[in-house]
Amino acid sequence: MVGILVLMYYLIYSSYASIPFTDEDLTELLVPSRQRNLFMGVTGVLFYFDGKFVQLIEGKEANVKLLHEKLCRDERHNDLQLHKEGELKKRLFPNWSMAFKPIAIENIKGVHGFNDMTLPNAVNIDSVMTLYRALGK
Repeated sequence: MVGILVLMYYLIYSSYASIPFTDEDLTELLVPSRQRNLFMGVTGVLFYFDGKFVQLIEGKEANVKLLHEKLCRDERHNDLQLHKEGELKKRLFPNWSMAFKPIAIENIKGVHGFNDMTLPNAVNIDSVMTLYRALGK
């Protein structure tokens, strides 16, 4: 019997927070989000900087799209934009129901991945992974 290759699906979006988030607010956001993602089999990474979210989520296509639809209706997000989506051969964040990186802009200016994320059409897997690595992971 031949094994079936199950491809992972991913999408990357950005949005602006409807209100400024403190570290405590972000912690409160992350706890239920991580539990939901674990239940849904979704993994990924979330960045927050200067009032902006950038997130890569990955998992089964139906689950990723369902989560994206929920995020589009979430009042904590304004101007949610889908940047990239597609298939992956394997997860980029297999052990993270949601890795999280708050970014202090003054500590990351000049990093290629961060600079790319300030341009609406330049957010992609390479820019997410470059920034993730630059932040120490």
